[in-house]
Amino acid sequence: MRLDTALVSNGKPIAAVVVPADGRYEALANSIVERVKKTTGAELPVVGSDQLPAGKTLVVVGGPRSNPLVATAQERGLVDFTELK
Repeated sequence: MRLDTALVSNGKPIAAVVVPADGRYEALANSIVERVKKTTGAELPVVGSDQLPAGKTLVVVGGPRSNPLVATAQERGLVDFTELK
């Protein structure tokens, strides 16, 4: 995500946090939601990778092994994790 990516506009969420179905990143997703809410007053929805909302910026949590959306992005060459450990 770029630093200038908007998550909230006019006090309303325009983004959603996308988590894998296994729930292992739920605490991280909640931390993101709370930080955004504390900073802006808006609460971002948390959705599964099979429930993507149309027209929203997506904050995708997890890697290609845990989140199908990340795996698809990697397959399409939209993200590159080769240098991560």
